[in-house]
Amino acid sequence: MKPYAQCSAAELEQLYGELSQQYADYQKQNLQLDMSRGKPGRDQLDLSEGLLTAVQSNEECFTDSGVDTRNYGLLDGIPEAKGVVCRTAGGLSRGGHRGEETPA
Repeated sequence: MKPYAQCSAAELEQLYGELSQQYADYQKQNLQLDMSRGKPGRDQLDLSEGLLTAVQSNEECFTDSGVDTRNYGLLDGIPEAKGVVCRTAGGLSRGGHRGEETPA
């Protein structure tokens, strides 16, 4: 099919008629389509349900070093979380970044 800008008025009218008929045919099917994206399944919702009650107060949103984690922490991450990852990975006694101490 050629671009609409290159169609004559008669071609556009014919195309409009064809597309209008297709649209009417779809409407007759009474389709109930949900085109939204990113909706988790019930099993995914159940998996994360405990997170809804994990934090009981705003005070629980601050790390030992005083970082407010309600907005994801600091630009380079949460120091305490980096310490956990380093220890779990079995490696570094220092921070995950050069010259940075990781809280114990």
